[in-house]
Amino acid sequence: MRLRRKLIYTVFVIGIYILGKNIPLPGVVRQTNILSAENNLMSMIELVLGSDSEQTSIFALDLAPWMTASIIVQLSSMAGGRNNARTSSIAIQRRTRWMALFFAVVNACIRSSSMELASGIFENAFLTRAMVILVMVTGAFVVLWLAEQNKEKGLGGVICIILVNILRNLVQIIGETLVDIRQGQYDSAQGLLVLGLIVLFAVGGMVAMVILENGEIHLAVQRVLIDSEMEKENYFAMKANPAGMQAMMYVMAFYLVPYYIICILQMIWPENAMISSVAGGFNLYHPLGLALYVFMYLLIAVSLAYVQISPSDIAQQMEEKGDCIVGVRPGHDTEICLKRIVLHYALISALILGSIMGAAMSLRVAFSLDSDIVMLPVLIMILSGIMQNILSEVRTMKVLDQYKPLLGENEIR
Repeated sequence: MRLRRKLIYTVFVIGIYILGKNIPLPGVVRQTNILSAENNLMSMIELVLGSDSEQTSIFALDLAPWMTASIIVQLSSMAGGRNNARTSSIAIQRRTRWMALFFAVVNACIRSSSMELASGIFENAFLTRAMVILVMVTGAFVVLWLAEQNKEKGLGGVICIILVNILRNLVQIIGETLVDIRQGQYDSAQGLLVLGLIVLFAVGGMVAMVILENGEIHLAVQRVLIDSEMEKENYFAMKANPAGMQAMMYVMAFYLVPYYIICILQMIWPENAMISSVAGGFNLYHPLGLALYVFMYLLIAVSLAYVQISPSDIAQQMEEKGDCIVGVRPGHDTEICLKRIVLHYALISALILGSIMGAAMSLRVAFSLDSDIVMLPVLIMILSGIMQNILSEVRTMKVLDQYKPLLGENEIR
């Protein structure tokens, strides 16, 4: 059974990934923080992308460099218009990998500068640091290779790697919270209020994500090759959340770009007060940093919606087939209409999800919390979106398995 084979392969990939996350980097004693905002920024990214800031495994960089490169390439392709839209998938993949290599090297250099290295491997400290950087960069591309292999032969592709990190950190956060409750840290009125708001945001975010991920907008389409009796059943379907849950993950990776720049500047001018002040502003539990993060999420969600839907390509394909949206002229008018609709629903879904995400994260600022419990609603929202994608893929595999006797093995691959 095709679904069973894919599931077994995915379990195998996840097993290799978990094994790599538990193999320590050679030559590293421990890692310390070099940036005041690092704990807040990197711990949040670790919760989703798995890019660990305290552990020093061979997969320490995880998917963060690839996700940063991926969103930049996608946004640049959208900004380039139709010429870039026609760029082959192979060219885009090559460009993404080269950019991922750049971010992996930069990230590895920044991390290695905050690591206490052992002296027993190489006599030269520079060679030891170079080896650590090389291992981290190699580990990042091994994780990417595992994700690509899982996309081709397993279930879920990249999101299965992210799913492992989210489940691992959900268990950890819930466990720590239960310990805190037993120790009486949430017995006060303020503590009960925080727990109540966390549960409210988590449930609300999960419900909103499920509704938006499964909701569809239907635009009536007139097709010249369809009989008039079937005309009313003909429509163009679009997700109520055009960007999907990817925007919530991509914004974390994209937020690393200014973080990298600040890290490099602080390494060059460690005593500069202005750079330290800017670094504090990027702290995700600082009001300014949180506002910037939510704004960046809205921007990426809308931009990614245009990448996912591509109104210009759809309008061109409809015009070539002689189809049109009912009441809208083919060609340019259809493109403008689709762009307005995509913008409308992308903004609505982004504002709903962004408000829940921002409100949950603001609890740490409002109540001066030290726990990562405020990230629980965000993790549950992303988890809900991931599960919707995986369940959709499973349903597709089941349908293909049913048609396997008719189509044959080669046709459904």
